[in-house]
Amino acid sequence: MSPSGPRTRIGAAAAALLVASTLVASALDAQAEVRGVVYDSLRASGPLRGATVTVDGLTVVARTDRRGRFTLPSVPPGEWTVRVQAPWLDSISLSPLAQVTVVGTRRPRPLRLAVPSVQSYERAVCGAVFTAEYGVLRGELRDVDGTLRPGVFVGAVWAEAVLRGNELMTQLLGTVDTTNASGVFTLCGVPRESNLLLRAGDDTLGTGELSVQLEGRAIARYDLVIGDRSRTARVRGRVVNLQGAPVAGAMVGVEGDSLLFVRAGADGSFEFRAVPQRSAQVLVRSIGYTPQYVGLEPTSNEVLLPEVVLGPVPQELAEFRIVAEGTTLGELEFRQRQRSGTGVFLDEYRLAQFPIISANALAGMSIRIRSSGGSRPRVLLRSAGNTCRPRFFLDGVDFGRTRDGFEEEDLLRRAKRLEVHESWSMPARYADLDGCGVVLIWTR
Repeated sequence: MSPSGPRTRIGAAAAALLVASTLVASALDAQAEVRGVVYDSLRASGPLRGATVTVDGLTVVARTDRRGRFTLPSVPPGEWTVRVQAPWLDSISLSPLAQVTVVGTRRPRPLRLAVPSVQSYERAVCGAVFTAEYGVLRGELRDVDGTLRPGVFVGAVWAEAVLRGNELMTQLLGTVDTTNASGVFTLCGVPRESNLLLRAGDDTLGTGELSVQLEGRAIARYDLVIGDRSRTARVRGRVVNLQGAPVAGAMVGVEGDSLLFVRAGADGSFEFRAVPQRSAQVLVRSIGYTPQYVGLEPTSNEVLLPEVVLGPVPQELAEFRIVAEGTTLGELEFRQRQRSGTGVFLDEYRLAQFPIISANALAGMSIRIRSSGGSRPRVLLRSAGNTCRPRFFLDGVDFGRTRDGFEEEDLLRRAKRLEVHESWSMPARYADLDGCGVVLIWTR
């Protein structure tokens, strides 16, 4: 064997290793940083912070900072798809943002990704663009076992006041949809500020009647669980005040079913032994406290609700700035509640549209308000499918239930401002614990 043979073979291997190392180093040197910024055009028209940024086929991950900026290190040359995901996007069933970028030997241009605008989103999911008063409510519908349910009816109704001639009418409006193959429903053109009555399915297989608000948002999400009324759950809970002490005697009801009402015991605890396993809401009320709604999703046979904490009715109103003319406490309360969007409100301007303020005029204001027969119609509200007599308050003082139609018309003619609240929208301070509703008349 030639003494030079082995040395020659070893030298070739070393050379190959050197070449491979050089190629790897060159490839590493060729990798580049991909920078960019993500904007949120739906909520605040500003940066989208806390979003996750990934590259298809690579393991690099980045998160956007408070200015929406991100940096993806070590992206090799080639054409790559950059994706942005965020809980906010998922909550409105919006697909992750994606953009293709080409990485070469030079640093690529910064990427600019943006969540679609409200108008673009509305056009994409509803086929129309709405005014600033209306928005979109989306959600997923599942059964009690967690299975997504396509082909199920979902609807929402709400009341809107309209002026027809010299009469102020409250018409009932609504929108409906059927869940798609992914169990997603989209309710388009719902009011952003008003209370919605939401329901899915039917009385046999569906949800209870739910009170929902978009709370001023253009897009909101509300998932639902449908179930058979024959499948029930035991629901337990406890009512306490801000100091943690029990609120004995608090009235607790499952919304949508007038038969499901109990009172909290001495220790604040309550129990429902047979609540249908489907989406519902628990309403907790007690004199002197602000009512509270608690979402109920009884997907198991035993449900323990978190403690319901009731806060006292505020003794002081929110700060108001009074300019030029003085105003009364009653008017301040009236304006504050009017902004909530629940109930029917007539101020001096609206009352001036009526030639005569009477029970007849009041009866036409809401689809849920009816008048009885006779020479002097009585004001009746609808409650759980039946009619009932509301309680009247005159300038904040409990007037009770009127004795006849003449008495009602006398009160109505003296009104400078007028409110009508059904059971679900009654102010706690003026509550009718019998569950019918109240008429608030302000004469000063």
